[in-house]
Amino acid sequence: VWLRTGAEEIWDKRLPRIAVGSIIWAESSIETFRNMGRDDLIEKIDFVLDIVRAADRPILKIFKGVKLYGLYIDFIIANEDAYKCALNYGRISGALYNVLAWLSVLFSVKLKTIDINPGFAVDKPRWDAAGKIKFRPITAVVAGVGLLLTYLFKFLIPGMLQDRKLRKQATRQK
Repeated sequence: VWLRTGAEEIWDKRLPRIAVGSIIWAESSIETFRNMGRDDLIEKIDFVLDIVRAADRPILKIFKGVKLYGLYIDFIIANEDAYKCALNYGRISGALYNVLAWLSVLFSVKLKTIDINPGFAVDKPRWDAAGKIKFRPITAVVAGVGLLLTYLFKFLIPGMLQDRKLRKQATRQK
């Protein structure tokens, strides 16, 4: 969080901070909420983090279930000025190949042709792209069941057992 100059003087002393020059950072959101007496928010954050931890593999399975195939991309990067044409060619090539790399991490991608050419003496750029997307709904259902089972056996049941154990210990001590 970027704060204005002089924020150190008006900083709430209950909030832990890290001061780096004129920047003051909150050290931990959990610690901050605890110091503010907001334990209800800590429980909500823990619940959301549990769901996110349980959902990472099922969500990746859903994304991998989306198949992009027969991907055809054809660009002619045109400009009468050779310098500008070469710069635009480099920018578009770099951006396109990085986007394709990112897409292939998330989805199943099969390329047909990628053709990017500079058009040094051409007035207008030209582009053409085509492809097919395939998704089976059963993939989402299977991933949802996997998410539910992961949440149940990794977080919910162990948490309930731990709560029960702590309650038993508390009743024994009384």
